[in-house]
Amino acid sequence: MPAYSRPVTEPPDLTAILVAPDGLTEVRKTLSAVHDQDIRDRIEVVLVSDDPSALGGVEALYPDFWGVEVVAFEPIERMGPAKAAGVRRARADLVVQLEDHAYPRPGWARALVDAWKEGVWSAVAPVMGNANPASSTSWANLFVGYGRWVAPSESGEREALPGHNSAFGREVLLASGERMGADLDDDWGYFQRLAADGHRFYLTADAEVAHQNISNWKAAVTLRYHHGRLTAAARSREWSPMSRAAHALATPLIPVLRFREIWSQVRSSGVDPGVRRRLLPSLLLMVLVGGLGEGVGYAFGEGDSPGRKADLEHDRGRHLSRADRADFERELREMVADTA
Repeated sequence: MPAYSRPVTEPPDLTAILVAPDGLTEVRKTLSAVHDQDIRDRIEVVLVSDDPSALGGVEALYPDFWGVEVVAFEPIERMGPAKAAGVRRARADLVVQLEDHAYPRPGWARALVDAWKEGVWSAVAPVMGNANPASSTSWANLFVGYGRWVAPSESGEREALPGHNSAFGREVLLASGERMGADLDDDWGYFQRLAADGHRFYLTADAEVAHQNISNWKAAVTLRYHHGRLTAAARSREWSPMSRAAHALATPLIPVLRFREIWSQVRSSGVDPGVRRRLLPSLLLMVLVGGLGEGVGYAFGEGDSPGRKADLEHDRGRHLSRADRADFERELREMVADTA
């Protein structure tokens, strides 16, 4: 599908990359949140899909962006390589990763661009809020994935940023070459490698993303297992068999260490004490299953976890509790009605 853009003489300030394998409906809420930004005419949107025809008409729905482009990429078995395909088509110097279940708050784009223009950061990121806060499973998932960046949080330099929803300098990403997709899948390892090369990262509390978290408990523990397995497999890819075996044997210790880390983040966060008490059982279950996944990853590698995790990372409505799913579907119906 050819690019769509208004005639302009300057490149956009920000390119937003969004993987959209399930068509327009699943990404519509995210796109609308980006379209509500006060600098939307300086934002380019790049949608990556294995079926571009399913995104037909997206340009007409959001005519005020700097431009919209749909990039064909298949098969979408991992999110990282699909994102990398979008990055390679980006025309802004600052490129942000979006998700179909993460919704930027007003002021998000301007805050990211302003922080980036300071000229000292290789990546900048928003704080992470909860888009479905009624569920304790949702809160547990948010802290397991984003504990050190959960809103409210203070702006400042950080050793790493959220694996998703962070904005990178395009040239920083392109420097990865053919391994960019793998780097975007191995977010923690990627930040460690960048930091070792002297790159610096900034969290801005002036930008916030409301993250819709898995709230169906079966889907939640499945995600945590596959995330743990992938993380361990990536971390140990170049280790000796002896080191991998030693870490696999230490599997019972992993949930203990992970729980101590995450619970410290929960306690130091600004969330209501009642929320902290409610999320505790779900959090315990998730760190146990995630620790098991890590142990399996050290022992046997990633297995089928890339595809299983990628499936859980899009079309989030399938993985919500009944109440959350009803609310989400109602919001989508109202959104479609408003633009009909």
